[in-house]
Amino acid sequence: DKRTLTLTNVQPTDAGQYYCEIWNGHTSVWSQPFTLRVTTLDLGTPRVLSAPACAGQPITVSILAKCSGSGLEVQLSNPLGSFANPTSLGTAVPGTASFTLPTNLAPGTGYRVRVMSTAPAQISPPSAPFRVGFIRLTGAPSLTGVPVCRGGQVTVRLDLPEGSCPF
Repeated sequence: DKRTLTLTNVQPTDAGQYYCEIWNGHTSVWSQPFTLRVTTLDLGTPRVLSAPACAGQPITVSILAKCSGSGLEVQLSNPLGSFANPTSLGTAVPGTASFTLPTNLAPGTGYRVRVMSTAPAQISPPSAPFRVGFIRLTGAPSLTGVPVCRGGQVTVRLDLPEGSCPF
């Protein structure tokens, strides 16, 4: 189709007013001017929708992005909110996504998430801090109703110390 012009790898510096010239080898005609606007990537602040959370359990994150190309990487800070050595939770597209927190997280109240794009390179502001706890058992389970006869009932009780999940 000789009526279509495709511009690839459009950059913000390409924005401006353009004309098209149509030429058939003998005569030419110019189009009316048109303006090309190039919107740049805009990463909004992500929100953790399922906080507080437990280590090893899923969290839901709202990802805000305009003009995102391929997948966006969602990263988790340390318990103090630092991204000096972030943990990748996975990739997603704008909208709502679910990620499973690593099982080896230390409990803390300063965890944050952020979104990172590689093309173009950009990092979102960090989310508000949220709490991550973990399930920890102390001692052996206690049993009541033992010994039990076939068809009977046994109750098992687990002691969760203070600070364990649930939160």
